[in-house]
Amino acid sequence: MTRQRAALVAALLGALLVAYALFSRESDEERIVSTLTELEQLIGFSSPPNVLARTASLNGGFKSLVSEDVRVEVPERGFLARGRAELARRTAQGSAGLQSFELDFSDMMFEIGDATATVEANVIVEASVGSERRRDERRVSLQFEKYGSAWFLARARVHEPPAED
Repeated sequence: MTRQRAALVAALLGALLVAYALFSRESDEERIVSTLTELEQLIGFSSPPNVLARTASLNGGFKSLVSEDVRVEVPERGFLARGRAELARRTAQGSAGLQSFELDFSDMMFEIGDATATVEANVIVEASVGSERRRDERRVSLQFEKYGSAWFLARARVHEPPAED
């Protein structure tokens, strides 16, 4: 192979690697969805957990998913948690007595800036209390903060259900 051909092949391979690196990166939207998916998996459970073990598990998992000074509100239930540790403790206490708990974020609308993002979404919650299965769907407003390339949940507010006519 001539030097010109070798240089052309090397340049082509270099261009392909640069294109791959640029276009294969996750978008900010995909990273936020990934954070929400990890939160769904962390918070959900299929058999009743021990409250102390669950609190420890949530504390550990929240470190890579929520900001240190996170604030989560569910006004109609009088639920307000400030900070990771309080959120883990209140989440574990709130799930005591449940046999299973699942949540699913859907219908997301994104507004993404350089270092912050807002997401409006539906959240569907399914829980088993004894033999009874309950399901609820609400709108939720989420705010995220970007640290490096990762997005952390900073604020969440669960809205009341729409008034029935």
